[in-house]
Amino acid sequence: MKKILILIIFIFTTSCSIKLFEDKKNITLYNIDVHIEKLNNKKDTTIENISSVEGLNSSKILYKEGINYGYFQNSKWICSVPCMFKNAIIENFSYIRENSNNNLDLMIFNFEPHFNNNENYVYLKIKAKLKKDNNLIGEKIFEYKLNLDKITTEEVIIKLNKSVELFLIDLDNWLSTY
Repeated sequence: MKKILILIIFIFTTSCSIKLFEDKKNITLYNIDVHIEKLNNKKDTTIENISSVEGLNSSKILYKEGINYGYFQNSKWICSVPCMFKNAIIENFSYIRENSNNNLDLMIFNFEPHFNNNENYVYLKIKAKLKKDNNLIGEKIFEYKLNLDKITTEEVIIKLNKSVELFLIDLDNWLSTY
């Protein structure tokens, strides 16, 4: 009886550990890596809010293939898309302050690669609102579509980073007009 009990425990623990071992994957983490050298805006600005559509509010890397959406299996963002955009803005815009009269609100609609039969590209679409003393003084939609030269995760990340760089340059220029 003792041997049967030991055998049952051995089989149970072995079967559980094999399942745990099979579920482990090598996940590569990516981040927005952008550095803007010249800034035009000189006015202090506060990031009031950065939000996104539900599919982007995750560390999973979203993609669109045809009409379907999915997530990369072995690649993830270091944090959610809004989190990475906030970090990129803080790192690149020296005029971001904790409290100021100018409040920036961003809504990220798209930040993903699109894979179609005849065209592969990354697409970024963001709506920016600027408020001064709680009054809306400006609103703009920024859109970027960059073709993919190759269909690899690295190429997708390079092009997504380039779209963020273009966005930050344009956002800085737009903010400087107020």
